[in-house]
Amino acid sequence: MKKKILLSLAVGMASCSKVEADNQISTLGALEERQQEESRNFLRKSLPGPDSVIFRNQLGVCGEVNYIKKRDTYTGFKRFIMVDRNIVLIEGFTDSENFEFAWNNTCKRRWS
Repeated sequence: MKKKILLSLAVGMASCSKVEADNQISTLGALEERQQEESRNFLRKSLPGPDSVIFRNQLGVCGEVNYIKKRDTYTGFKRFIMVDRNIVLIEGFTDSENFEFAWNNTCKRRWS
């Protein structure tokens, strides 16, 4: 009888930890989706030609963006980091040393 009770407790605890892990994963997924959407919306509002902005390789607040700058010419994909709701660093518009420092500390772990 004691073995059955211990077994059922062990199974119950294992299923609880799986549920908690699944909840944490879904919460992280929702957070990452929200970060991606916020950074995309901010960049679309901030860059010329919001309808022509293209994103790729985005993980959370880090990714690459391509947009039309002047005379219907795309800039080519540039890395970006959303530092805060109203602050986005774009490669080539920020001092390269500062951008690399921010990229390595914010994004590199996600991309590796």
